[in-house]
Amino acid sequence: MQVGAFLVWSLMVLAGLLAVPAVSHTNALTTFSLMASSAAFVGMAIAQFMATRPPFVEALFGGLDRVYHFHRRIGISVLCLILIHYFLKPDFKGLALTSGLNQLAASAGKYAFYGFVILLVLSIVKIIPRTKIEIPYHLWRYTHRLIGLLFVLVAFHQMFIKRPYDGTDFWRFISMPSPRSAS
Repeated sequence: MQVGAFLVWSLMVLAGLLAVPAVSHTNALTTFSLMASSAAFVGMAIAQFMATRPPFVEALFGGLDRVYHFHRRIGISVLCLILIHYFLKPDFKGLALTSGLNQLAASAGKYAFYGFVILLVLSIVKIIPRTKIEIPYHLWRYTHRLIGLLFVLVAFHQMFIKRPYDGTDFWRFISMPSPRSAS
């Protein structure tokens, strides 16, 4: 396995695992759903970064052609993770903290989901097997650029959707004085 592939998969798995402590008090379906969404979000970010073609990424993967193939693999993985998150709907049963932007974030997530499914399926099925149907490259490339906009919608969704924990818990934990310094 290439260094780049190992690094990417490790970051995605780590993102999923980091979601567990925050939601482990909920049911298993909610935990798996949020693990999938966290891993998908990191995968999307990495795929976006890889699309910028920084030279050191080519070295990590062993060439630009391998970067493109792995970029596609990430896209397929992200699609699978998004589907898991979508079908295993998080159920917080009154545990969720909300903000005034919750409804807007829910809508952003829904539209981003539909957009991602359409664009990722188009990317996967650029050429439909056993038919003469082929999406012209210039159209495929144009639609692929919309993924950046969808990523922004997903980031908004992640930031402001209901969740079973306070989004500032991490910062409050860091800023709390230790028991020794209080005495």
